[in-house]
Amino acid sequence: MGPRFGPPRDFEYEKVKKPEGINDVPRYLKELLGGFFYRYGYIFMLVWKSGPWILILLFLFALLKGVLPVLGALISKHILNELQGEIAGGSFAMSAFWSSGVVFLLGLFFLYQIFSSLMVSVRDGVTRVAGEKWQDK
Repeated sequence: MGPRFGPPRDFEYEKVKKPEGINDVPRYLKELLGGFFYRYGYIFMLVWKSGPWILILLFLFALLKGVLPVLGALISKHILNELQGEIAGGSFAMSAFWSSGVVFLLGLFFLYQIFSSLMVSVRDGVTRVAGEKWQDK
């Protein structure tokens, strides 16, 4: 069995003493990063005990939270490029607008906004379920 993680050694989180010189930097990094990864491992194990599927879902939501803004920026870029092309073409009549790619991209951006807000709601629900599951144990 791998390393065991228990509750934090103490609940008083003291700051790590700053290094006094260049020779003291390894000690400083070891204490700083060691404490961080110790607590990180403990939190990981708590979530894993509440249910591995919850941890996997939270990971996927975190991944989507990072990817969705990039997707939104790309859609916005295409909307602006299409609008600029329509305006520069000089044929910016209402009938041309409805048949252009701008309407499709605006619809896509609308769906993106709906998906983003649904993702946040589902993520909050999964987080609540994880908290309730852990409190029941």
